[in-house]
Amino acid sequence: MNEKEFKEIYSEFWENMEQAPDKVRNAYKVLDNALESYLCAVEEWIFRNAFEFTLNYAADLEMKKVV
Repeated sequence: MNEKEFKEIYSEFWENMEQAPDKVRNAYKVLDNALESYLCAVEEWIFRNAFEFTLNYAADLEMKKVV
């Protein structure tokens, strides 16, 4: 089998692939929602750390001005 034949068979396979059953689609939705929740939590955690770091850094600079 050469590359061209392989690609034709490969394309035909995907063109004739049935739609995933409800169980698969529902599992994907659960996974997608979990990933979205995870990414939002990580984003908030990073922002909170950056915000607190900036506040502490600014406070340290102000203290150094006073001294």
